[in-house]
Amino acid sequence: MNKDIAEICGALIGDGWIESRGGSLYICGNKKEDRDYYDKHLIPLFSSTFHKVVGKDYPYWEVYGFGLHRKNIIEKISNLGIMKGKKVYDVSVPNWIFKDKKFMVSFLIGIFDTDGGIFCGKSYGRYVRGFRKKYHHDIRLRISSSSLRLIKGIERIGKKLSIEFTKIRLKKGNPNSKKSKGDAYIIELNKNSEIVRWFSEMHLSRNFKHISKYLIWKRYGFCPPNTTIEDRKKILKSIKSPYSYYAGMPEWSNGTEI
Repeated sequence: MNKDIAEICGALIGDGWIESRGGSLYICGNKKEDRDYYDKHLIPLFSSTFHKVVGKDYPYWEVYGFGLHRKNIIEKISNLGIMKGKKVYDVSVPNWIFKDKKFMVSFLIGIFDTDGGIFCGKSYGRYVRGFRKKYHHDIRLRISSSSLRLIKGIERIGKKLSIEFTKIRLKKGNPNSKKSKGDAYIIELNKNSEIVRWFSEMHLSRNFKHISKYLIWKRYGFCPPNTTIEDRKKILKSIKSPYSYYAGMPEWSNGTEI
Protein backbone atom coordinates (compact mmCIF):
# COMPACT_ATOMS: atom_id res chain seq x y z
CA MET A 1 0.00 0.00 0.00
CA ASN A 2 1.23 3.53 -0.76
CA LYS A 3 -0.12 6.98 -1.42
CA ASP A 4 -0.13 6.56 -5.24
CA ILE A 5 -2.29 3.45 -4.96
CA ALA A 6 -4.56 5.29 -2.51
CA GLU A 7 -5.04 8.15 -4.99
CA ILE A 8 -5.79 5.74 -7.85
CA CYS A 9 -8.36 3.95 -5.66
CA GLY A 10 -10.04 7.30 -5.00
CA ALA A 11 -10.11 8.09 -8.72
CA LEU A 12 -11.44 4.63 -9.57
CA ILE A 13 -14.21 4.90 -7.00
CA GLY A 14 -15.01 8.41 -8.23
CA ASP A 15 -15.12 7.99 -12.00
CA GLY A 16 -14.22 4.39 -12.75
CA TRP A 17 -15.54 0.87 -12.68
CA ILE A 18 -14.47 -2.74 -12.97
CA GLU A 19 -16.67 -4.98 -15.09
CA SER A 20 -18.37 -7.72 -13.09
CA ARG A 21 -16.30 -10.50 -14.70
CA GLY A 22 -13.09 -8.64 -13.93
CA GLY A 23 -11.94 -8.50 -17.55
CA SER A 24 -11.88 -4.73 -17.97
CA LEU A 25 -11.31 -1.62 -15.88
CA TYR A 26 -12.10 1.95 -16.94
CA ILE A 27 -11.57 5.41 -15.49
CA CYS A 28 -13.11 8.22 -17.55
CA GLY A 29 -14.03 11.88 -17.22
CA ASN A 30 -15.27 14.86 -19.20
CA LYS A 31 -13.69 14.74 -22.65
CA LYS A 32 -12.84 18.46 -22.58
CA GLU A 33 -12.58 19.61 -18.99
CA ASP A 34 -10.69 16.57 -17.67
CA ARG A 35 -8.40 15.81 -20.61
CA ASP A 36 -5.40 17.73 -19.22
CA TYR A 37 -5.81 16.03 -15.84
CA TYR A 38 -5.83 12.57 -17.42
CA ASP A 39 -2.96 13.21 -19.85
CA LYS A 40 -0.67 15.05 -17.44
CA HIS A 41 -1.41 13.33 -14.15
CA LEU A 42 -3.74 10.33 -13.81
CA ILE A 43 -2.57 8.33 -16.85
CA PRO A 44 1.16 8.72 -15.98
CA LEU A 45 0.37 7.88 -12.33
CA PHE A 46 -1.54 4.71 -13.24
CA SER A 47 1.07 3.70 -15.83
CA SER A 48 3.94 3.98 -13.36
CA THR A 49 2.00 2.22 -10.58
CA PHE A 50 0.24 -0.68 -12.31
CA HIS A 51 0.55 -0.95 -16.09
CA LYS A 52 1.02 1.39 -19.04
CA VAL A 53 -2.25 2.84 -20.32
CA VAL A 54 -3.00 5.49 -22.94
CA GLY A 55 -5.71 8.11 -23.15
CA LYS A 56 -8.64 7.44 -25.42
CA ASP A 57 -11.93 9.02 -26.47
CA TYR A 58 -14.97 6.82 -25.88
CA PRO A 59 -17.62 8.29 -28.25
CA TYR A 60 -20.35 5.94 -27.07
CA TRP A 61 -20.05 7.22 -23.49
CA GLU A 62 -18.97 10.73 -24.60
CA VAL A 63 -16.01 10.64 -22.20
CA TYR A 64 -12.21 10.60 -22.24
CA GLY A 65 -10.06 8.32 -20.17
CA PHE A 66 -8.38 4.93 -20.30
CA GLY A 67 -9.07 1.25 -20.03
CA LEU A 68 -7.14 -1.77 -18.77
CA HIS A 69 -7.84 -5.34 -19.89
CA ARG A 70 -5.36 -7.48 -17.94
CA LYS A 71 -7.20 -9.74 -15.53
CA ASN A 72 -4.25 -10.40 -13.24
CA ILE A 73 -3.69 -6.69 -12.60
CA ILE A 74 -7.40 -5.96 -12.30
CA GLU A 75 -7.68 -8.72 -9.71
CA LYS A 76 -4.91 -7.10 -7.66
CA ILE A 77 -6.73 -3.78 -7.82
CA SER A 78 -10.02 -5.42 -6.86
CA ASN A 79 -8.30 -6.98 -3.84
CA LEU A 80 -7.49 -3.46 -2.62
CA GLY A 81 -11.17 -3.10 -1.74
CA ILE A 82 -12.58 -1.95 -5.09
CA MET A 83 -15.92 -3.50 -5.99
CA LYS A 84 -16.56 -5.21 -9.29
CA GLY A 85 -19.76 -4.64 -11.21
CA LYS A 86 -22.47 -2.22 -10.15
CA LYS A 87 -21.07 -0.18 -7.27
CA VAL A 88 -23.12 2.97 -7.25
CA TYR A 89 -25.11 2.33 -4.04
CA ASP A 90 -22.69 0.15 -2.04
CA VAL A 91 -19.18 1.44 -2.71
CA SER A 92 -17.18 2.53 0.33
CA VAL A 93 -13.74 3.74 1.34
CA PRO A 94 -11.40 0.70 1.60
CA ASN A 95 -10.52 -0.02 5.23
CA TRP A 96 -6.74 0.20 4.70
CA ILE A 97 -7.05 3.86 3.67
CA PHE A 98 -7.78 4.83 7.31
CA LYS A 99 -4.49 3.34 8.56
CA ASP A 100 -2.23 6.20 7.42
CA LYS A 101 -2.70 9.95 7.05
CA LYS A 102 -0.87 9.90 3.70
CA PHE A 103 -3.31 7.30 2.38
CA MET A 104 -6.32 9.38 3.47
CA VAL A 105 -4.95 12.58 1.90
CA SER A 106 -4.19 10.83 -1.39
CA PHE A 107 -7.57 9.08 -1.47
CA LEU A 108 -9.29 12.46 -1.03
CA ILE A 109 -7.26 13.86 -3.93
CA GLY A 110 -8.29 10.99 -6.19
CA ILE A 111 -11.99 11.08 -5.42
CA PHE A 112 -12.28 14.87 -5.42
CA ASP A 113 -10.44 15.27 -8.72
CA THR A 114 -12.74 12.78 -10.45
CA ASP A 115 -16.08 13.09 -8.68
CA GLY A 116 -15.91 16.41 -6.82
CA GLY A 117 -16.76 19.94 -7.85
CA ILE A 118 -16.42 23.63 -7.03
CA PHE A 119 -19.40 25.96 -7.24
CA CYS A 120 -19.60 29.72 -6.86
CA GLY A 121 -22.94 31.42 -6.26
CA LYS A 122 -24.34 34.87 -5.63
CA SER A 123 -25.92 36.10 -2.41
CA TYR A 124 -29.68 36.50 -2.67
CA GLY A 125 -30.66 37.93 0.72
CA ARG A 126 -33.17 40.74 0.90
CA TYR A 127 -30.58 43.27 2.01
CA VAL A 128 -27.69 42.09 -0.15
CA ARG A 129 -26.22 44.83 -2.33
CA GLY A 130 -23.29 45.55 -4.62
CA PHE A 131 -20.55 43.02 -5.24
CA ARG A 132 -22.15 40.12 -3.35
CA LYS A 133 -25.36 40.46 -5.31
CA LYS A 134 -23.79 40.87 -8.75
CA TYR A 135 -20.93 38.38 -8.74
CA HIS A 136 -20.62 34.68 -8.00
CA HIS A 137 -18.50 35.01 -4.87
CA ASP A 138 -19.89 32.31 -2.55
CA ILE A 139 -17.52 29.38 -3.12
CA ARG A 140 -18.33 25.80 -2.12
CA LEU A 141 -16.53 22.52 -2.56
CA ARG A 142 -18.67 19.42 -2.88
CA ILE A 143 -18.46 15.65 -3.23
CA SER A 144 -21.65 13.71 -3.92
CA SER A 145 -22.50 10.04 -4.26
CA SER A 146 -25.41 7.65 -4.31
CA SER A 147 -23.57 5.60 -1.67
CA LEU A 148 -24.16 6.75 1.89
CA ARG A 149 -21.35 4.44 3.02
CA LEU A 150 -18.88 6.29 0.80
CA ILE A 151 -19.97 9.73 2.01
CA LYS A 152 -19.73 8.62 5.64
CA GLY A 153 -16.25 7.28 4.93
CA ILE A 154 -15.19 10.63 3.46
CA GLU A 155 -16.68 12.38 6.48
CA ARG A 156 -14.63 10.06 8.72
CA ILE A 157 -11.46 10.98 6.78
CA GLY A 158 -12.35 14.64 7.21
CA LYS A 159 -12.54 14.28 10.98
CA LYS A 160 -9.17 12.52 11.10
CA LEU A 161 -7.59 15.30 8.98
CA SER A 162 -9.41 18.12 10.84
CA ILE A 163 -11.36 19.12 7.72
CA GLU A 164 -14.66 20.78 8.63
CA PHE A 165 -17.10 19.19 6.21
CA THR A 166 -20.71 20.25 6.63
CA LYS A 167 -23.25 17.63 7.62
CA ILE A 168 -24.45 15.12 5.08
CA ARG A 169 -27.36 16.42 3.05
CA LEU A 170 -29.89 14.32 1.19
CA LYS A 171 -31.17 15.15 -2.27
CA LYS A 172 -33.82 13.04 -3.94
CA GLY A 173 -32.92 11.60 -7.32
CA ASN A 174 -34.86 12.27 -10.51
CA PRO A 175 -37.43 9.47 -10.91
CA ASN A 176 -37.49 10.09 -14.69
CA SER A 177 -33.74 9.62 -15.08
CA LYS A 178 -32.16 6.22 -15.67
CA LYS A 179 -28.95 7.46 -14.02
CA SER A 180 -30.47 9.05 -10.93
CA LYS A 181 -33.31 7.00 -9.49
CA GLY A 182 -31.93 6.82 -5.98
CA ASP A 183 -30.97 9.42 -3.43
CA ALA A 184 -27.79 11.47 -3.69
CA TYR A 185 -25.74 12.16 -0.57
CA ILE A 186 -23.70 15.36 -0.48
CA ILE A 187 -20.81 16.45 1.69
CA GLU A 188 -19.56 20.00 1.43
CA LEU A 189 -17.01 22.62 2.46
CA ASN A 190 -18.55 26.09 2.60
CA LYS A 191 -16.12 28.05 4.77
CA ASN A 192 -13.68 30.18 2.82
CA SER A 193 -10.85 29.37 5.23
CA GLU A 194 -11.40 25.62 4.80
CA ILE A 195 -11.38 25.88 0.99
CA VAL A 196 -8.19 27.96 1.07
CA ARG A 197 -6.63 25.30 3.31
CA TRP A 198 -7.81 22.53 0.96
CA PHE A 199 -5.93 24.01 -2.01
CA SER A 200 -3.14 26.14 -0.55
CA GLU A 201 -2.08 24.18 2.53
CA MET A 202 -3.11 20.58 1.96
CA HIS A 203 -2.90 20.67 -1.88
CA LEU A 204 -5.85 18.32 -2.22
CA SER A 205 -6.23 18.56 -6.00
CA ARG A 206 -4.23 17.75 -9.12
CA ASN A 207 -7.01 18.60 -11.57
CA PHE A 208 -6.68 22.07 -13.10
CA LYS A 209 -10.41 22.04 -13.80
CA HIS A 210 -10.88 22.58 -10.06
CA ILE A 211 -7.68 24.48 -9.33
CA SER A 212 -8.42 27.12 -11.99
CA LYS A 213 -11.78 27.98 -10.42
CA TYR A 214 -10.15 28.34 -7.03
CA LEU A 215 -7.33 30.55 -8.38
CA ILE A 216 -9.78 32.88 -10.13
CA TRP A 217 -11.90 33.15 -6.99
CA LYS A 218 -8.78 33.79 -4.91
CA ARG A 219 -7.56 36.55 -7.26
CA TYR A 220 -10.82 38.33 -8.01
CA GLY A 221 -13.08 37.33 -5.13
CA PHE A 222 -15.48 35.57 -7.51
CA CYS A 223 -15.55 33.09 -10.39
CA PRO A 224 -18.05 33.50 -13.24
CA PRO A 225 -20.27 30.47 -14.01
CA ASN A 226 -20.42 28.44 -17.21
CA THR A 227 -16.75 28.89 -18.11
CA THR A 228 -14.63 26.25 -19.81
CA ILE A 229 -11.16 25.27 -18.67
CA GLU A 230 -9.79 27.16 -21.68
CA ASP A 231 -11.75 30.28 -20.61
CA ARG A 232 -10.26 30.03 -17.14
CA LYS A 233 -6.72 29.63 -18.47
CA LYS A 234 -7.20 32.88 -20.43
CA ILE A 235 -8.54 34.65 -17.34
CA LEU A 236 -5.55 33.53 -15.27
CA LYS A 237 -3.17 34.69 -18.01
CA SER A 238 -5.00 38.06 -18.10
CA ILE A 239 -5.98 37.47 -21.73
CA LYS A 240 -9.65 37.61 -20.81
CA SER A 241 -11.43 39.50 -18.04
CA PRO A 242 -13.78 37.64 -15.67
CA TYR A 243 -15.93 40.78 -15.63
CA SER A 244 -16.71 40.28 -19.33
CA TYR A 245 -19.19 37.60 -18.29
CA TYR A 246 -21.28 40.26 -16.53
CA ALA A 247 -22.49 42.60 -19.25
CA GLY A 248 -23.33 46.12 -18.09
CA MET A 249 -21.87 45.65 -14.62
CA PRO A 250 -19.10 47.83 -13.15
CA GLU A 251 -15.67 46.35 -12.65
CA TRP A 252 -13.76 46.10 -9.38
CA SER A 253 -10.02 46.04 -10.05
CA ASN A 254 -9.31 43.52 -7.31
CA GLY A 255 -12.75 42.37 -6.30
CA THR A 256 -13.81 43.05 -2.77
CA GLU A 257 -13.41 41.44 0.59
CA ILE A 258 -15.78 38.54 1.15
